[in-house]
Formats: sequence, structure tokens, C-alpha cells
Amino acid sequence: MQNSEIKITKIRNIAIAGITCQFLPLYLFSLITPQIENIPSKAVVILFMAFVVFGLFCLGYIIFAQAIHQYSKYKGYSNSLYVYSILNIFGLAILFLLKNKNKIKDLKMPDPIERFSITSIFASYFFIPILIVPILLIGAGFLVGFEGLEDLYENNKNFATFSELVMAMAIAWYFFKQLRIANIDLKRILGSLKNINFKLPVGLAVIDYLFIWGINPITIYSISFIVPQYVENQLNYEYASTPISWVLFSISALIYAPIMEELFFRGIIFQKVAAKQGIIRGLSISGILFAVIHFRFDLVPLFIMSIISALLYFKTKQIFTSIIYHGAYNLIVVIRRLSAQIFSNTDPSVKTTVIEYQQHFQDNFKLYILLLAISIPYLSYFIYKNFPRKFTVENLPYFVNQERAS
Repeated sequence: MQNSEIKITKIRNIAIAGITCQFLPLYLFSLITPQIENIPSKAVVILFMAFVVFGLFCLGYIIFAQAIHQYSKYKGYSNSLYVYSILNIFGLAILFLLKNKNKIKDLKMPDPIERFSITSIFASYFFIPILIVPILLIGAGFLVGFEGLEDLYENNKNFATFSELVMAMAIAWYFFKQLRIANIDLKRILGSLKNINFKLPVGLAVIDYLFIWGINPITIYSISFIVPQYVENQLNYEYASTPISWVLFSISALIYAPIMEELFFRGIIFQKVAAKQGIIRGLSISGILFAVIHFRFDLVPLFIMSIISALLYFKTKQIFTSIIYHGAYNLIVVIRRLSAQIFSNTDPSVKTTVIEYQQHFQDNFKLYILLLAISIPYLSYFIYKNFPRKFTVENLPYFVNQERAS
């Protein structure tokens, strides 16, 4: 392992220890406090626990500040390290996005794709909202008044969807910045724009939607007996409710998500892992990360969707084939959700209960089984037929497209 890698690993471990010491006790305190209402001397107990939590928070603050000090020097900002440490987690978010002033020595990797930092992109999912959300809230506060901010962010779909889109665009900007830093030729990831097969990805998207239409209700029904409150929240979640929010949601679902997620998960992660650890790990790790990053219950369908998308990319050497597949699937989702909202006869203010959903599932169980019976054989055949039996690194799209260009 290179010295620079050892140093950044040490800094990361210190930062994790600091943030854990800061916020984990605070979170546990918020969970425990309601449970001690019946204790006679509850005021004394709560006061003591609050004192301990506050002490751990301060200790974590200091530990986290040490990590920022070291990271500041690592990036060549030693003169300003105290400013970042005082700001703490906001300071680290700013520092994370600043250009590295230090000259990093060549890591002697075989190709620029090896120098691309996957962890930095995932970190941007955390740091960018830390910076953007307060800016958006302050700006909205001047427009609508600061007393109405809580209601604005929770109940105004236009503002919430706009905020999510702004954060998504900022993450996209950081992603392309990292591509430039690593000197990755984007054309080698994209592949040829000629003779793109539209029928195959669109057909797969339709079949995949039938599969998810069948498997998701079974998953929701199963977990409704374990975590009913989570299921009820999922059943009544509104992705958009106004024309503007629907436009913003559609831009995110039909343009941003297919392009950015395919470039990152299939164009970078899949190929980078496959080049070093083989095709099976490349498919598995990129699929797991793709599923987990969505923070939803449908992990298995998302994992299978990632496998299909990666195999499409590997088969055609064109990332646009995967983008079409992803976009076509999202288009079906948007159309179905929009039509359900427009043509629904139910009052949107009336929430669907878990009991009602369980009854609905039992009434439509045969339909879900039929959808699985139609979709599973087709998807299984596609995966079996297109799974690489004789894999070599040179067969990855990134390296094939380099040879074609030259």
C-alpha cells in the first residue's frame, strides 16, 4: 500500500471515531429518553444522561477536529486548518470539495480508471447536501420567512424536489471533476454512438418492470408484519404532487438517474472491480452498491436490474444501451405513478393503512404470481445467455473501446 493511501486511511479512521463519538450517543439518548418517563427520579436521570452525552459530543468534536487538521495538511491547506476544524463537519465538507494543492505522485496504476476514487463519490453524497441544504433553506427563509421553513421543506413538494435536483446536479459536477482529475477518457466509457440497439433494452425494461411489479408487493407484504410503520410510509409516499414537482421529478428520473447512475455504477465501478477482481465480483459489488444507495426495501430487484444493465453494457460495449434500459424502466414508473394520481378516485389526504394493503395483496396474489411467471424465465435466460464464460480484462468495454478508437 502506498504511503499516501496509509495516511488517508488513518485520517478516515480518526474522522469515523470522532463522528461516532459525537452523534451515536446523541441518537441513542433520543431513543432512550421517552422510555424513562415512569422512573420516579427521571429528571435526575435525564440530566445525568444529557451531561454524559454532551461530554461525549465535545470529545468527538475534538477528535473530529484532529482528523480535519491532518486532512488539511494532506490537501495542502495547513494555514487554514483551524478554520475548517472550528466549522467541524461543515469544514470537512468544504475541505473535501476543495482542490488538492499537494502534488500526488503517480500511483503506477495500469490505467487511469484505477486512479478514480469511488469512495470520494460516495462521500460526496454526504458532504454536498451538508453544504447545499443550509444555503437553500437560508435563501428560502428570506423569501417566505424563516418561521415557515419547517413546513416548507416537509410539505412543499416543489421545494423538496428542487432541492434534491440541485444536490444531484452538484454530485454530478463533482463526479465529472473526478473523471478529469483521473485523466479518464469519457469516450472509452461511452463507446460508439452508432448502431445502438433500442429494441433489446426497451424490451428488457418492460419485462423487468413486470418482474418488479410482481416481486415488490410480495416483499412489502412480508415486511408489513415486521415493520408496519415503514411500510405505511412507503405506501403513502408522494414523489410529486404539483405540475412543477412532477416536471422536476421527471427530469431527475428520466435524465439524471439513467445517465449518472449508469456512468458511475456500470461505467466505473463495474469495470474497475472486474478489472482487478474478476467479472463475478464486478457484477456483485456494483449491484450491491447500486441497490444499497437507493435506501429502499427493494434491494433484490435493484440488484438484478444492475446485473442486467452491466451485462447489456458488456455485451454491446455501449453505455447508451444501459442508459436506454434504465431510462425506459423509469419512464414506465413515472407514467404509471402519474396516471395513478390523475385517474385515482381516492382522496389523497386519506392514507392507506397496512391492514388495507394486506387485504389488497391477498385479493391480487394470483396476478403477482402470473407476472413473476412471465418475467423470471425471460430475465433468467438473458442473464444466462449473456454471462461471460471466458472473461478477460481486455474484453471490458473500457479497453475494447480504446482499441477501436486507436
